[in-house]
Amino acid sequence: VGVPGSMPFLVALFVFSLITYGVAKFPLLLPERWFRDYIKSLASTGRVPFGVPISAAAIVAILVSGALSIQHGAFGP
Repeated sequence: VGVPGSMPFLVALFVFSLITYGVAKFPLLLPERWFRDYIKSLASTGRVPFGVPISAAAIVAILVSGALSIQHGAFGP
């Protein structure tokens, strides 16, 4: 994401990490039974896939840094 996207990446990663933690610790709040069972099994093993929050944060950072560069006229006259 580069230097311009580092702060949006950090903020988004923090938010998505908190969401992942909440889902792993409280799987009964989720709507679908099979998904709750899957998350419950992840919580019981103590292993949570962290690639999803990292990927989501990278997407947010790319979108935010791209929007900021467009707003500042980096891609046009």
